[in-house]
Amino acid sequence: MNKAARPDLALVERTADMDYIIPFGDDAFTLSEETIENHYIPVNAIRNNKLGFFDITFVKFCHPAIDLDVAFGKSVRRLHLTVYPSHLSVSCDCGGQSEKLCIHAYKTLVTLLDRRGQKYFSKFYKPEQLGLAEYYPEFFQVKTTIDGVSIQVCEQLGAVYIPDEISSDPKIQGCDKYLPEPVTHDQLGYCIYTIYRQDHLPFLAGFLGQLLNDGSDIKSFSTLFQTSAAPDPIEFTDQQLMLNAIGSQIQSVNEQLSQTEVENSTSNLTALAIKYNSPVVSKRDLLRQRLLDLWSRAHKLLSDERFVIRYSDGRKITYDHKPKKGYTRPFRAADSGLSITYTLTQHQGYFLLHLNLIVDGQILDSYELFPAKDPLFVLDNSSKMHVLPSNLRDLDLITALRETGFKLTVMDIHLQQFNAQVLRWVCLHYPVHFDFAIGLDQRDLVIEQRQVFIFQKGDMICFEPQVLYKDGIVLPVLTGGTGWFEFNKDRPVVFVRDKTSETELVDFIKTLHPNFASQSCKIWSYFSLPKNMVLQTGCLSDILSLLTENGITVLGLEDIAELSDYLNTVDIRLNIQADKDWFEITLKAACGAAVVSIEALREAVLENNCQLNFKNGTRAAISPTLQKKLRQVLSFGQTAKSGLRLSGFHYTLVDQLYDQQSQQELHQFVENCKKKAAYSKGLEDCAVPDSVQATLRPYQKEGYNWLMFLRNNGWGGILADDMGLGKTLQVLTLLQKVYHNGVHTRPSLLIVPTSLLFNWQQEAEKFTPDLRVIRYHGAFRQQHASQLDSGDVILTTYKTVLNDIDILKSVEFEYVILDEAQAIKNPSSQRYKAVSILDARSKLALTGTPVENSGSDLYALMNFVNPGILGNLRSFNRLLSPKAQTEDKTHLQKVINTFILRRTKQQVAKDLPEKTEMVIYCEMEKDQREVYEAYRVRYQDALKEKINETGSGNSKLYALEGLMKLRQICNAPALVNHQTDPAAVPAKIKELMRRLKEVTPHHKVLVFSSFTGFLGLIRQQLEKSQLGYAYLDGKTKEDQRSKMVDLFQNDDHTRVFLISLKAGGTGLNLTAAEYVFLVDPWWNPAAESQAIDRCYRIGQKNNVMAYRMICKDTLEEKILNMQVQKRQLADELVSSIDGVLKSLSAEDILELFS
Repeated sequence: MNKAARPDLALVERTADMDYIIPFGDDAFTLSEETIENHYIPVNAIRNNKLGFFDITFVKFCHPAIDLDVAFGKSVRRLHLTVYPSHLSVSCDCGGQSEKLCIHAYKTLVTLLDRRGQKYFSKFYKPEQLGLAEYYPEFFQVKTTIDGVSIQVCEQLGAVYIPDEISSDPKIQGCDKYLPEPVTHDQLGYCIYTIYRQDHLPFLAGFLGQLLNDGSDIKSFSTLFQTSAAPDPIEFTDQQLMLNAIGSQIQSVNEQLSQTEVENSTSNLTALAIKYNSPVVSKRDLLRQRLLDLWSRAHKLLSDERFVIRYSDGRKITYDHKPKKGYTRPFRAADSGLSITYTLTQHQGYFLLHLNLIVDGQILDSYELFPAKDPLFVLDNSSKMHVLPSNLRDLDLITALRETGFKLTVMDIHLQQFNAQVLRWVCLHYPVHFDFAIGLDQRDLVIEQRQVFIFQKGDMICFEPQVLYKDGIVLPVLTGGTGWFEFNKDRPVVFVRDKTSETELVDFIKTLHPNFASQSCKIWSYFSLPKNMVLQTGCLSDILSLLTENGITVLGLEDIAELSDYLNTVDIRLNIQADKDWFEITLKAACGAAVVSIEALREAVLENNCQLNFKNGTRAAISPTLQKKLRQVLSFGQTAKSGLRLSGFHYTLVDQLYDQQSQQELHQFVENCKKKAAYSKGLEDCAVPDSVQATLRPYQKEGYNWLMFLRNNGWGGILADDMGLGKTLQVLTLLQKVYHNGVHTRPSLLIVPTSLLFNWQQEAEKFTPDLRVIRYHGAFRQQHASQLDSGDVILTTYKTVLNDIDILKSVEFEYVILDEAQAIKNPSSQRYKAVSILDARSKLALTGTPVENSGSDLYALMNFVNPGILGNLRSFNRLLSPKAQTEDKTHLQKVINTFILRRTKQQVAKDLPEKTEMVIYCEMEKDQREVYEAYRVRYQDALKEKINETGSGNSKLYALEGLMKLRQICNAPALVNHQTDPAAVPAKIKELMRRLKEVTPHHKVLVFSSFTGFLGLIRQQLEKSQLGYAYLDGKTKEDQRSKMVDLFQNDDHTRVFLISLKAGGTGLNLTAAEYVFLVDPWWNPAAESQAIDRCYRIGQKNNVMAYRMICKDTLEEKILNMQVQKRQLADELVSSIDGVLKSLSAEDILELFS
């Protein structure tokens, strides 16, 4: 029979992806769970039950259809719902055969109706409102979520005015609100939530709910959420954020607890006494105490929250979890805690021990426990407040004894045995009131000895404060009992503890270590520290010392093998004497007859090693207090024959190490050091000598005052201003001040790189012409060594000092001054060692980069200007490590701030002109000079011959050729002579790279040259130094040209722009640059000024510094002089062949080649 002939199978063959119609009820858009049940046939009950929990995700809405993705475990189904006025159409993409709804559609609809109400689908059928948004899209927008569809006025429009005459428009009818619907914020609250299928462990959850109209209570709940995954957007207070964090930790501890093995329940007092007398603590109990501590913190915060409930369910919290109102109870957290006392009452033939729950000093008469199975909170039925036990022991007592009404009966004949097994433990930990008909004696215990018992428990070192009473009773004082019960000749006696003295002992013990103060010791009667901490920090030495000093006996230490060293103590013998500007410190570390060297002591203290090893095998502990007292002295002191030498600048480090009464001379020296240091807080304004031919800018004047401050105190210093700020002028002004009246007979030695020798000479002639400057350099310099005393300033180079150190070290100098002092940054180099042994009253270092590569750079400079002020290099490097103590770093910073003066270009910008131009003189190396001289002589001889034969007019083209060659050789011989060593770096490139290394970390630079070949050589050096650059010459295409400009202007890694003078002299706007280098000057200053103006123009916010690089004693120096002498003529020239040649006479041309 075919299918058409069997109408009874037609419905069965329906698949779930076909629309299924569910009519709404009598009320429009109303569906009930009962209606949904009538449209569902459970075909496979087993499979349906395995679907489990699921999530619903809103996908899209296209009126009147809704698409939802429903996740059933790992399987996701797409449901398509269409809302009509009379019915709902449903389909599912599972493809299963079903006469009615498939399981996915059924579960989804039931869930939606349960969560959002029977009229849920009415929220998606709004044709009039949606028509309004479609008709006026510029005014209204559609907002759709899983909660429904709504139209809102565009936010920027506020309200939309609708006149009465158009309100009858069918698109407006039914849309009675033209403002966005008011956002109804759910009320935030907190819930103590238990899962009765999971150990009844309580979680701290958050909830959102709607309030009653009067705001007095929650009307209905929107969602319940874990505090670790709060829904957005909720604005939490700081207190609520703290609650959320605690809730996350509670969740984590609960999860760990659920994975630990549940112990046998301790259901009687005897078993509890045995458990808590045992030194073994289970992992589960540690977690339970951690949980109790967390709830204690949460409990205090919950007392300030307005809405807190408790709720129990059988499932974990999910994002769509909604507590049912009828199943929740209010939770009010009490400010007070719960404590326990006991009463022991005598009756006829028996004694009754009763546990009392105490809140605010009152016994609770009526209470409930929550959660019911494994209680954590106690509800006071009279106040309706929830209180929390203070420790795990109390919680276990409440749990174990609640079934018996907290009562325990003991027959007369068993009282002594009960006392030995149980009552003593109770009396130790809890206050007990004795109500005996026969009466009992009461005696006040008198303390004989205070003591601390030290023992190891797992990985912890424990400290149990105890008192030994004269009756022979030893009690741990971290216990809550007030008396001790015993029988004396069968008569009961209560011994009353001295709780005041016990509390004083506990308070003192808490001061022995920072960790002790935060330990509650609610269960166990001891404080504890991790064993690794004790071994690594040596804190036990301090603890033992303080205990002994306060008459507290230490017990048990000898039983811990790893701590036996602490039975030995290090004896430090210290003697301090003043010697000129130094402290001479004699330091001896001993343990009995054994002595350890200062270096071994330094190594132990600075490495925070709490143990000292002596040569005889003895090991002794160094206390943290002793380490702290010695650490800075050992850090900043230098090893000497007598012990240590410490600069007087470090007077604060020894201020507490000597007796002021017995060492008056030393005390006076310290006071003088304090006065000298006080001067640095306000520099004295010093007059600039009249003979200085310059006006110092404000920051230069401040630098001069600082140099004078150092001089007046006999200190050296580092002047570390940015390049171009005038370090040379500031130092020359100082030297002029020193020598202006002829009092000082000692000369000063000024050591500079060879390339700067002439620059210093020129600057001295310009600014301080009265200074007698002797240039000690060159092949015949040693012939004049005996005349060094006749000058004020001896100008020399680093290489010369290294070669002539035997001559120079015997000269007594007023100053030794290093320019570009980073040249001695390596403390192990011969150059550093040479300048360090020079004899001078004071030393100065000038550099724009005090730290180039590492902290040792700074150490080298500081140790040169003020030897010994930073201790040794290894100690200094320790001070720079992240592990260094804060107070050590603070003291180091104080030293650095005193002896280094650094001003950046930005810091002094207001004192600078908008554009500064300077000249850098470069000294050719021997090979470069030989090439230059060979070409110069060749062209000079040939030109003389041509001029004599044909006159100057016919020789000028040849002259121009020669001038071009010499200019190229000044840049690099390789540009004209390919036989030269390609690896040789010419003088200009060396000097340029040195300066680029200094300025490019903080500034961008333009480099101009007339020769693209020379730019290529510079390019190679930039690549070797991994310095980012852009490049532009006449061959650069127009599109690449703009890319290069943009790269330099906007890319932070591109620090240098190499530019051909002709290609980039005009038409560029490079305001990102602050420094300009013209590596090969030419006749026309106007052409050079145009190049400088590439960065100095509209849009430039920074001051521009321009440098012309000139090779000394060459054609370039003659061109520069000619520019100065013939400024008017030079300004009229253009950079063309005719312009140059027509402007020079035959004598001028020959002069250039002389």
